[in-house]
Amino acid sequence: MTMLILKLIIIVAVTCVVVTLLHETGHYIMAVLVGLKPDKFIIGRTGKIIYNNGKLIMTAIPVSGAVWFNDNKLANADTYQRRLIAVAGPAVNIILGLVALAITMDIFSIVGIFGFISLFTGIGNLIPIQTKEVTSDGYWVLN
Repeated sequence: MTMLILKLIIIVAVTCVVVTLLHETGHYIMAVLVGLKPDKFIIGRTGKIIYNNGKLIMTAIPVSGAVWFNDNKLANADTYQRRLIAVAGPAVNIILGLVALAITMDIFSIVGIFGFISLFTGIGNLIPIQTKEVTSDGYWVLN
């Protein structure tokens, strides 16, 4: 039983990293497509930095991320550019989550866990929130 729980924790942790990577890749690709080149691609916003080449940054706790624009490039972009970039990450998660869940009916399989976490991440990121620490994708979609 202990080994099963350990395996489940590892699967969920790895899945969260993959979901985050795909989410941020969606933002990055859309930014390039609409003519805004991001300055940094960040996987993980907390923990010790384990990799940094100036453009790609990865921390020891890679369960969040950001596509970063210096000099207020994103804030000064056209509204349609901001909205497309903001919705691209959640769209990737929602689409991949639905595809994964359509492939399997077993929510406890690796594909099912990926589908559930991806779908939950995509929908959750569309909730408009702005605090001192966090501005959600949903906030950028609506503003």
